[in-house]
Amino acid sequence: SAVARLQEKPVVNQESDIHLAEQGDPFAQYRLGRHFAQQEGRLAPESVSWYKKAFVGLHRLAEAGNGQAMYVLGVMYAYGRGVERDLSQARRWLTQAVEHKITAAQPVLANLPLSARPSPNLQIHAAESARRRKQQN
Repeated sequence: SAVARLQEKPVVNQESDIHLAEQGDPFAQYRLGRHFAQQEGRLAPESVSWYKKAFVGLHRLAEAGNGQAMYVLGVMYAYGRGVERDLSQARRWLTQAVEHKITAAQPVLANLPLSARPSPNLQIHAAESARRRKQQN
């Protein structure tokens, strides 16, 4: 089981992270995703599945103005953890995290490549967010 395997290499607060993650804490879910990625490789199914769970909650928190969630979301987009790598989304969330005084976001933002291969859904995404902005105003 996942829990048994985690005991092999104790990580700070691993048990409480498992408990919190199972209760739906997105930060704990993210830490578990990272733990499995370090143990078993970036594409380990267990890692990806925790990242995907974490993404939902982090996105909700970030939208609600949680700077730490903005930072983690930016990192997920920057490195493609549980989501398709998306530099424009990474830049957006990391910039907001910096505005929320999350100092860790600064170096990640500074090290983002200026452009990756453009993703085909970028245009769709831009149109989508433009439409949403109109609805908000």
